[in-house]
Amino acid sequence: MSNRAGFTLIEILVVVLIISITTSLIVLNLNTNRASPRVIEDAARQLKLVIDVAQEQAVLQPAELGIRFELDHYRVVRLFVGEGNEAKWSDVQNDKLLREHNIPENVNVTVEIENEDKVLLSPQLQFYSSGDMTPFTIEIGDFDHPAQFTLEGKANGEVQLKRVE
Repeated sequence: MSNRAGFTLIEILVVVLIISITTSLIVLNLNTNRASPRVIEDAARQLKLVIDVAQEQAVLQPAELGIRFELDHYRVVRLFVGEGNEAKWSDVQNDKLLREHNIPENVNVTVEIENEDKVLLSPQLQFYSSGDMTPFTIEIGDFDHPAQFTLEGKANGEVQLKRVE
C-alpha cells in the first residue's frame, strides 16, 4: 500500500474544467441584456435613414406614409383610401429601404409621441405629403441603458439623431 499525498493530474484538470464552465455560464448570463455599442449605433442610424426616406417619399409621391413599431421590428406603411372614403394602412411593397426592418436582439427602441391621442391603431409616426409629420422622440439603447441615442422629430419635418452622453 502506497502512501500518496496530493491530487492526480486528472483530478486537477476536472476541477479546472468545472470552474471554467461555471465561469463562462455566469459571464454569459450577465451580458444577456446588453447589445454592443456598434449594434445600437447602427440600429439608430438605420432608423434615421428609414425615417428620412419615408418623409421624402411622402412628399414626392405624394402620399401619406407612416412607420408602425412592433416589439421586434418596424415597417413603413402607406395610407390608401378606398371606396366610400374608407382609409386603410398597408405595408409598402417592392422597396428595399422601406421594407420591414428587424430590431436587433437586445436593442431597446422606445417611441414617445407628442400628441398620442391622435394616433388610434395607426402607425405611430406619420409623414404627410405637405412635409409635416408626427412629432416624436425615439430612444434607442439596450435594456440596461435604454437611452444611448435619441431621434427627435418635430412637426415641421426636422429630424435629429443625438448620442446621449
